[in-house]
Amino acid sequence: MGFPVDVYHEKTDKEAVEFITRLEGGCIFIKRLTDLRVSDTSTIINLALRMVKYQDLFDIDMVFNYSDISIGLYCSENERVEWLMYNLQGFSYNISKRFNFNLYCVGGEPTYDEEMRYFTNEKIGPMMAR
Repeated sequence: MGFPVDVYHEKTDKEAVEFITRLEGGCIFIKRLTDLRVSDTSTIINLALRMVKYQDLFDIDMVFNYSDISIGLYCSENERVEWLMYNLQGFSYNISKRFNFNLYCVGGEPTYDEEMRYFTNEKIGPMMAR
């Protein structure tokens, strides 16, 4: 069973992640990020990073609004979202290889519904075609 632990105000990001990784049981870590560069052209201006640990498994979520997508090009919101999703897929792939993730996906809520996904691992999802 997890319990609340407030360690972040005393630790660097790296120290907080190391602490959570070693912690037995479950916990949630949330951090606000700004200007996350996904690729040379894609940035998410404002987002929440949420890491949920249960047992030895992790769910890592990035929560952001479509209006926080910047791709450095003038285009419609739908085109901005699609461009970001292609870049985010490559970004996620690189992270999955570095940290040995079995599954990575991006979608609208609820993401567990495969019909709401932009992609799952290297496969394009139904939301990409909309």
